[in-house]
Amino acid sequence: MLSKFSALWRSWKRRVAQKYILPFEDRPNVLKRVPKKISSLVDRDDWDKFVKWRLSNASKELSTIASDACTQNKYPHRLGRLGYAGLKEKLKKNEKKDQDAPISPISRAKLWQFARQNDKGEYKNEDILSTSKKIDKCSMKIADGSLTCDAEEDALTHALGPEHPGRVRAAGVGVTKTLFFNTPRRRSSIKACESIITQLQQKLKEKDMEQVLKEEDMKEMEQKLEEQKIKIEKDMEKKMKSMMEEMLSQYTSRGVISTTSTTSGKVAEQFEPCKLLDSNSNVVALGHINYSNDEEEIMIHGVRMGNDCVKVEINLAQIPKALLPRPSGDLLTVEDALKMFVAWPKELVRPITDLSHLLSHLYL
Repeated sequence: MLSKFSALWRSWKRRVAQKYILPFEDRPNVLKRVPKKISSLVDRDDWDKFVKWRLSNASKELSTIASDACTQNKYPHRLGRLGYAGLKEKLKKNEKKDQDAPISPISRAKLWQFARQNDKGEYKNEDILSTSKKIDKCSMKIADGSLTCDAEEDALTHALGPEHPGRVRAAGVGVTKTLFFNTPRRRSSIKACESIITQLQQKLKEKDMEQVLKEEDMKEMEQKLEEQKIKIEKDMEKKMKSMMEEMLSQYTSRGVISTTSTTSGKVAEQFEPCKLLDSNSNVVALGHINYSNDEEEIMIHGVRMGNDCVKVEINLAQIPKALLPRPSGDLLTVEDALKMFVAWPKELVRPITDLSHLLSHLYL
């Protein structure tokens, strides 16, 4: 109903523009007054706005587009405001005037043909004439039984093709195929659609379940990997601790004695684990103090050690780039002297007697 009102409203505005505005486009004084025939329907402000819009370039462009669209119509009718309903009533009245002729229902195909004829019964172009002849042939075949029609078919559909959804040709505004052909709704199609929808919903549910299962499997796998990682880290830590304890067990107390050969015979040596500090009391390395009663041992890398230093072996660099307190030749930093003997000031050497204290330095 609203669409019909909209169509009537557009049609009325078009007629007003064609009758009262466009012919007087070059006479603006005439357009300033509201035409008498519509003055009771339109006030002055609305009229001025409508005139301004109808003479604007935007309105002219829309009019040109609509005109071009009309030229694409292959079978234009000549009904004007009469419409198919009015044409049908007109034909019925003409039949009633002839008392001898029986009044018969007018087919949709005949309405389509009459709507495109002029007053002399002629057609505007060859396309319409050719289609009209085709309609007549189909009507004759249907009448003699040589052409059968389904529920939603007649001579017009055989000539022009199937109807478009939502409307029926030559039947007027608002008429659908179901109303015109009086056909029941296709429940089977609805049921088929419902079945398809149900199947799609089931597939979506199955897909969602698969996704949930995949996510659960991923979570379970991640949890297992995390547990394995923790276990491996603990095992590695345990093995490293065991190895370090075994390596350092020989230095857990003073008095570990080893001997080295010299030209004068056997010389006793004693090693003690220690921390090596820098001038700021930072632990820069771990090593061993080398105690010896051999006077020749006071020479380190060809340089006399001095009484204020002790001979140490650097085993682990805590701060590799830390400078040696007593550089010797190319040995400038802690990492340069790793696994080597160097001289270290006595005041910066701290013996280690507690194994756990030493291990804490190794793991930090």
